[in-house]
Amino acid sequence: ELVSYSDYLLRDFPNVRFPGRMRCSGAFVIDGMFVARQRYRALIGIRERLYDVAACMVVNLELGAEIRYADGSALSVADLKNTQILKPWVILPAGAGFRM
Repeated sequence: ELVSYSDYLLRDFPNVRFPGRMRCSGAFVIDGMFVARQRYRALIGIRERLYDVAACMVVNLELGAEIRYADGSALSVADLKNTQILKPWVILPAGAGFRM
């Protein structure tokens, strides 16, 4: 299972084993669209800003994806504004059968 996540996640959580096989194209929008197309089973992000991820969030939400923090708590877009997303968060596409 291919899962998109960056080196930031590995550096911030060195003792955590993340699911799937790591893939990161280097462009968030590409990875986000791969999740929308279900080429990737999930995307795990950290340190992005809302303006970096907003389009991917909208597309994935329109397709029925689940977007939340990795710990299961709700991710409120209204709270993000221009700050970095400092907690790990996920996009799980609808029907992917993949859980964090």
